[in-house]
Amino acid sequence: MKKKDHVVKTVKPGSIAEELEITPGDKVLAIDNTEIEDIFDYQFLTQDTYIEMLVEKPDGEQWLLEIDKEFDEDLGIEFENGLMDEYRHCHNKCIFCFIDQMPKGMRDTLYFKDDDSRLSFLQGNYITLTNMKQEDIRLQGHAIECRINARSTGRVEFLHIPGGGRVHFDTALMQDTVVVPFYDSMLGKLIVHANTREEAIRRMEASLCEMVIVGVETNIEEQLQLIRSKIFQKGNYDTLILDKILKKG
Repeated sequence: MKKKDHVVKTVKPGSIAEELEITPGDKVLAIDNTEIEDIFDYQFLTQDTYIEMLVEKPDGEQWLLEIDKEFDEDLGIEFENGLMDEYRHCHNKCIFCFIDQMPKGMRDTLYFKDDDSRLSFLQGNYITLTNMKQEDIRLQGHAIECRINARSTGRVEFLHIPGGGRVHFDTALMQDTVVVPFYDSMLGKLIVHANTREEAIRRMEASLCEMVIVGVETNIEEQLQLIRSKIFQKGNYDTLILDKILKKG
């Protein structure tokens, strides 16, 4: 397979990349000895606080740059190809395809059958999912989700949502939201990701500790008991885990 050239287009002033003397025309070859497939690989590989980046200068000289930074801090590099890969198109021959039914003589881009899952994630493009391959669905690291539920009704008087790299709270909850008894009690889904399960557990524990919801009773304390339990941490549990933990507590 042909090696991809990830050519630097611009470098943001005052950025880490400028400090490291990365300039337009340089090529980013690898990060932590891993070749970069696309923009998702690049963003994932550059999240950590310490990375090693292999860069090739226009004269062919290669630099191995050791970078210390904040977690998820941007390096300040923009590439010539924003996706860092070729755009993927639909291979299906559907009789109802509106693109195949378009009149001839229009601009070329109108005939491109976009079915790229990456563009769907980045831009919200519609895709059929029928063109995805197994390598498009790669398992990387570990994720844990805790569903934060209300245990009472009331008005949310104060809300603090945990943040940081690989932490996301999927919710529509806002301060002054009134929680009523007529709907599902779930307030949101707290999701964390890490390279290992142990790191993910620690990140979820820290995120649960950071979350503050005042005015409505929640199950945050129960979630913390579960995350901190030896049964859960060892992975030796079943559907009765919560009953076992709460009885012990």
